[in-house]
Amino acid sequence: MVPVFGWFHLVMAFANSLHKQYLGISSIVGSLQQAFDVLQRKGLHKPETKGPFWHHLNEALYHVGEAHIRATWLAITNVTPDLAALKMKSPTELHALAVKLVDEQASRRGLTRMSCMPDKDRDAVLTQFIMFNNDILSYFELTAAIKCGDVGRMEDMLPTLLYRFAGGGNSKYAIEVLELMQGLKREWPDVVKYVWRGCYVH
Repeated sequence: MVPVFGWFHLVMAFANSLHKQYLGISSIVGSLQQAFDVLQRKGLHKPETKGPFWHHLNEALYHVGEAHIRATWLAITNVTPDLAALKMKSPTELHALAVKLVDEQASRRGLTRMSCMPDKDRDAVLTQFIMFNNDILSYFELTAAIKCGDVGRMEDMLPTLLYRFAGGGNSKYAIEVLELMQGLKREWPDVVKYVWRGCYVH
């Protein structure tokens, strides 16, 4: 038998990690607490292990994340008055814009580009948005992969999860993810890898 952590609880740990990193205070533009106050979401300012906290947090992360991505589309494309204008663009144009969006405002590359700018040109609010966009897209990717049973995408997320849990002080899940990576990449025979990957598909 090969014991493996439950992915549902891992997603909960991921959401709590985002909450811890981005909660901030109401006066900080782009903080989760500011969003929770605007959306009048009660009970999300302090993490709880019991009750419906995770359900409400997951829902709020999706709402805030979607708003961030929509705002980023508006900033990247300069469409007016709203995103409906994107319907006039071809699939090729939309793909190119999506690549530009991720590269400039939802990736580590975008953060690196911002950090390399002279101090007078750096935008602290935009930096926070880029960082949140990058992290929330990882959260969306993981939850979507689990929902449809795409084991390959789940496995591809393991390095990102390892860095998040190690950097966020969640040593328990950092070790769990590292052990799974070690098994899949180095230790397990092919038949065990096949069973592990297959059990999430069926």
